[in-house]
Amino acid sequence: MSRVTSIAVVVLSIIFTSAVSAKQKKTDTAGSEKVEYLYMEALKLDNKGELDAAFDLLRRATAIDSTNAEVNYWLSMYYYHLGEEKEAARCAVAAADANSDNYWYNIGAANMLLNIGDNKNAIRIYNRMLYNDPYDESLHQYLAEAYLADEDYDSALACYDNIERLTGDMYYATMMKINILDRLERKDDILKELKRLSEANPDNIEYKTMLSSGYLEVDSIEQSRAVIREIEAMNPENCLLPMAKAEYYRVTKDEDSLQVALFDAFSCPDLELNTKLVMLKNFIYILLQKDKDVSSFQKADQLFSSLIEAYPRSSDIRDFYTEVLLMQEKYPEAEEQIRISLDLQPDNQEMWKKLIGVLFNQNKSDAMNNAIDESLEYFGEDSLYLSLAGSYYFYAEQDGKALTTLHKAASKMQQNTEVLSGIYAQIGDIYYKQNNVDSAFCYYEKAIEYNPKNLGALNNYSYYIAISGGDLKKAEKMSAITIAEEPANATYLDTYGWIFFKQGNYTLAELYTKMALDNSGDVVPEILDHYGDILYKQGKTVEAVRYWKQAEEAGLDSEILKKKIETQQYIEEQ
Repeated sequence: MSRVTSIAVVVLSIIFTSAVSAKQKKTDTAGSEKVEYLYMEALKLDNKGELDAAFDLLRRATAIDSTNAEVNYWLSMYYYHLGEEKEAARCAVAAADANSDNYWYNIGAANMLLNIGDNKNAIRIYNRMLYNDPYDESLHQYLAEAYLADEDYDSALACYDNIERLTGDMYYATMMKINILDRLERKDDILKELKRLSEANPDNIEYKTMLSSGYLEVDSIEQSRAVIREIEAMNPENCLLPMAKAEYYRVTKDEDSLQVALFDAFSCPDLELNTKLVMLKNFIYILLQKDKDVSSFQKADQLFSSLIEAYPRSSDIRDFYTEVLLMQEKYPEAEEQIRISLDLQPDNQEMWKKLIGVLFNQNKSDAMNNAIDESLEYFGEDSLYLSLAGSYYFYAEQDGKALTTLHKAASKMQQNTEVLSGIYAQIGDIYYKQNNVDSAFCYYEKAIEYNPKNLGALNNYSYYIAISGGDLKKAEKMSAITIAEEPANATYLDTYGWIFFKQGNYTLAELYTKMALDNSGDVVPEILDHYGDILYKQGKTVEAVRYWKQAEEAGLDSEILKKKIETQQYIEEQ
């Protein structure tokens, strides 16, 4: 009985399972037909440009069958263009997993995964693709990049080993591995790769040059020198030889030999200019490690002359030479190079700034004014440059031009409220200089409105309020902000002390003005004068006169100061 029952159960089970399978198969077929219909309709709508409707149909299709590769692929494109990268990646992966043999589905999915930082799933897909096509070198390259994104450097290195085996391109694979090893600072491994490359190509001078540098990186000086001798024996005229020598002499700090090697390299027409400039920068770096004596920089001048003679129309050389001349404060020579550079590139904004700065350092006010005028022909619509030009005019004592330029800069400044605040503060400074106090204070208010932490505007505004006898409590609050931000700033401390002086609080005035003196670094005659005034108000006349005299000796030329010293009495400025 029990045996018959068991057989019956098995038979019924088989029948039931078959029925379910048949029913499921029928449902799947119906579902597939509906998905296919929705998919085709979506494509028609897409072709008509009715993208929203197409997108809606694709989503309805994937709700019926979430594993349909074609629907998921198209849906991933829609999500990607909507900026929903995670959803795009999810759909792309579904398409790739449903059709693992489709190259484009899988490549697209891997790229989208990398975009959202899901490196491990991208690696999974690339590995699956390589399982299907292990000889596709581009897939090994993609996989290496995915491993690098995941910081799995050893696996990336293994990928380049595979690329070398597949392509036979030892140089490319070695260079890519060296890039990775350099990131990891594995200098010994880099040297091993360079040795392997050079030994496989014993007649290649470029590889020997690289090997020489590799030895220098691990402080194997003698081995580097031995490789250089090999190069010299193979071809003493090769342009890479002076490069190798220059690197060797740079590391061994043999300045004279390095200069000779650089001259040889610079005379070599096969070396690119950028390579020569890098070598020259390394030489300058060595000079900067030493005392900046004249003889050392004369060597640099000779090298620059050599390059300029070979490349007279290269602004890159002259720009670099300008920097070196400015380091030495050789302003006339720097001006000459800048002007030649501007002849070659008249729209080089940075060089115009340098020219104006060089003219300012030489006190060439007229030339500086002309340079600002000329530069505005190129940058007169650039709001940031206009703001700088306004400052330049101010320094050149061209207040009218400064105001016009700064107002134009403010009218063009849109988003950068911090810069706009700075422009308004400088306009305020100019108006105050012109004794237009109301306008000055109006623009200081604007400057602080746009940037409540504009310390220069807060300091100047509060100081001028104190001088003019305005709202001293308001001045004190503004000045306090500057002290809180920069408690060791001598100028801000002096202002704060002077506001307390004007309020008659001589104790606090003395405290903050003494702090200003202690933090000023250089002697500031105005602070000495203020300190003398504060001491006088506290009955310390002898000390007050001493500080007034110090202020005069420090260069403060004021009739009131002279009278204070002469009469030994405080005289208030009107």
